[in-house]
Amino acid sequence: MKRITVLPILICMFSCSMAAPSDRYAIIRDPDGSVNIRGEENLSRYSIEGRLPNGEPVSCINDFSYNPKFCFILSENKEGFIYRNRLLFLNKSKEFKKLNITNESNTSAILKNNHAELLIKIKNKIINKNDYSITKDKFGNDIYKLKGKTFFGTDGTPVYSTYLFSKISLKIGNKELLVPQSDLEQAFIPSYFVSSRKVFSNIHAYINPKDKHVYMFSSFADGAAIYTIVFEFKNNQYYRKYIWSEAL
Repeated sequence: MKRITVLPILICMFSCSMAAPSDRYAIIRDPDGSVNIRGEENLSRYSIEGRLPNGEPVSCINDFSYNPKFCFILSENKEGFIYRNRLLFLNKSKEFKKLNITNESNTSAILKNNHAELLIKIKNKIINKNDYSITKDKFGNDIYKLKGKTFFGTDGTPVYSTYLFSKISLKIGNKELLVPQSDLEQAFIPSYFVSSRKVFSNIHAYINPKDKHVYMFSSFADGAAIYTIVFEFKNNQYYRKYIWSEAL
């Protein structure tokens, strides 16, 4: 798909949309079980560039959709236009119920409702220089990885002291579901969010009480390094993490 060239005014519009990120969060919901990703805002078969399965979390960037029937979406593996009625926006869904903050400090919070309780902790961590590796892309630019994975929340260069999620656990009934530490290492949280106590206001969690399906969305930015990270729980266990850059 041809990348969108973002004019300064669009950058401003996109940055402003970060103020209410819950309006962007959705999951794929299509009667066919998956949805077409399109390079253009039309239903021509020639615009199809891939598919996403039901349940896949995405963020919808309204500012890039001129046709109100479509959203320009970002996800972990794909980006493009999706027909809007194939998206279930969790903050407007009757199926999913929001978990609300009931207890909060600079470095921890509890989000809960009558169906589940989510404990989130963050901490400042010193990162070993040897945990970074460097390769070259096809243009000869340096590409850094942390323990072999892409990291988010910087301009792409290593940092050696940063805030990270240190614990995410979901309680449903008497069962506690933990996110493994290996899934918490890629998402750097800028110190501004900690000092201004904005970390947990950027986190939005939802549960479907019928099947105990839970999504936790959060977005952070340091300059242009905007990213979203999602944790999904289903079938009474932790399922997986999704993470993608939102810098266009």
